[in-house]
Amino acid sequence: MKKTFFFGLLASLLTLTACVLPEKEDPFERLPEENLETIEGKLYPFSVSVSTRATHRLERDNKLVGYLASDLVQLAEFEGQEVMLEGVWRNEKMRQIFWVEGIRVASLMTDEEEEETGPQRFSTKKFTMLVPNTWEYSLAPNGVVYFLNKEDPARRVFLTFSVEDYSPESGIDNPNISMNGFTGMNESTTDENGKEREVITLYSNIDPKKYVFTATYFFDDFETKKSVFDLLQSFVEGEAAVQEVVIDEQKAKAEAEAEKLAASEAAKAVPEAAEVSTPVTTPVEATPVVVNEADYTNLIDDRAYDFESNLGFSLKVPYGNWFRSFGTYEGSLASIGVANAPVNVASDAQLWLKVLTKDNPTDGTTELITGNGITLIKKRNDNSVYELTGPVAQRDTLWSIADSIQ
Repeated sequence: MKKTFFFGLLASLLTLTACVLPEKEDPFERLPEENLETIEGKLYPFSVSVSTRATHRLERDNKLVGYLASDLVQLAEFEGQEVMLEGVWRNEKMRQIFWVEGIRVASLMTDEEEEETGPQRFSTKKFTMLVPNTWEYSLAPNGVVYFLNKEDPARRVFLTFSVEDYSPESGIDNPNISMNGFTGMNESTTDENGKEREVITLYSNIDPKKYVFTATYFFDDFETKKSVFDLLQSFVEGEAAVQEVVIDEQKAKAEAEAEKLAASEAAKAVPEAAEVSTPVTTPVEATPVVVNEADYTNLIDDRAYDFESNLGFSLKVPYGNWFRSFGTYEGSLASIGVANAPVNVASDAQLWLKVLTKDNPTDGTTELITGNGITLIKKRNDNSVYELTGPVAQRDTLWSIADSIQ
């Protein structure tokens, strides 16, 4: 009887324990997602006098497709256009509204653009990063992400990623890198066949976690090295930061589409025989000065951070600054935000370097100072320039970066 009672009590305690023990947190838990859908039609303002958050409507073949609203896209800029919208349906006051998250103008789309060519975003609830679209990845049951190149016939895994626990009290042994607001370690070895193995560990700023990237590079595989570096530069942690990055990215894409539409409409308004040019508005108090040898304090030393762009240029960022690539932000060919504090989203940047399209730019570097702001425009080639902007107080930093560009 006592024996029976003992085993019954043990079973009850085990059941209770199973109920109260917290489940181990899944570092790869995704954000709650609604079903994204795509709808097409012609965009019109919503002019019916009813109480609703809808601002526009979409019609196709003279039939209503749906009422529209958006916090990310300025729908008024696309009125009267045939568009492709990406978003989610949500119920509101006995009707459904389509909340627009992305927009494409049908007349601006080409066969090449129909397939996404930019990097894909790998996002979880607590971190996100950009991965080249030529890569594919899988999450193993042991909590490790395996990356391989789709174009590799051998389908060799060249990069793994895992999230591991660590004790902040024990400290970080010999940190040797500071990247993107993270402190970390980089350990590299090369075997007798010239194959390099690199282990990059970034320590979380918000949790007792570390992010471990293990890369294997084959001989002279500089492209993969650069892609791994870009991935690390895009790494962001924290639920609020992840959502902000995703939202900023969606807004930037919508703004770029609006700029393309405006340029297209402007081109249609100009006679074919006329040369189309984009006017540059310069503040009255700004005096452009072309400078070949600027008078400034060069802040680049052995501790400076290196950056290589997939557009074929490189630069250095003075020690003590953070930087992040924002890709084709605000319609640029490339953009890099710099600050003396971590740069997680575009609004964190204090200085900007952008590659912009410009025909026949002036040789050398042009310096414009307007009030408390400064702009450096440096010729890249016959149809593009580097534009660096920031406060006059950081003129030395801007010139140091500009003169390091190769």
